[in-house]
Amino acid sequence: MIICMKITKKNKKAIIVQCIEEFEQKTQIELKLIIERQARGYWDHILAYCLLGNFLLLAIAHFSQVEENFVLIYFELIFLNLVLVIFLHLLMGVQFLIGRNKKNSNVEERALFHFSQQKMYMTELRSGMLMYYSRLEKRGIILTDVGVLKKISAAELLNFESEFNQAMNKKDFANELGAFIRGFGVFCHQKWPDETFKNELSNDVLGF
Repeated sequence: MIICMKITKKNKKAIIVQCIEEFEQKTQIELKLIIERQARGYWDHILAYCLLGNFLLLAIAHFSQVEENFVLIYFELIFLNLVLVIFLHLLMGVQFLIGRNKKNSNVEERALFHFSQQKMYMTELRSGMLMYYSRLEKRGIILTDVGVLKKISAAELLNFESEFNQAMNKKDFANELGAFIRGFGVFCHQKWPDETFKNELSNDVLGF
């Protein structure tokens, strides 16, 4: 008998947490994974486009030959702003209005914020490693403390960062990410094997 189990968000998170635990049992590196909806709110962009939409609607109403009363225009403006906020914020349509360089900059700044907030720099062996990914910007970044950089070169980390992004951008990202973390753990074990396992940071995936 074949039993089909629905892969829920909770199950995906459990898979990834287990992979992180396996990763840390192979190496001295302390890994933290954070996945967020977006690196920045972009409310300044959303407000600007709402104001532009309002201006265009009022301009059309002003120059139109059709008579419109104030109440009707008022409700049209409310409806327009509601549609823009739903599209730009809830449906993440704002991603199409922002340049790639700006998105990358925001992801890097957000990753640095989490690296500091999670105190990744306070491990005993300076072995903190943060994997951060933002869905709106579709960009992931790997930040490490100085202890890791003594064992793994910047070029090697860039290659793994590219693989991290490829895994996160797959449809079945949970399994792809799990496989990536396991493979990365094997590599890190060769560079910095775990001699005395001591888990200093929580293995829970934040923002998932």
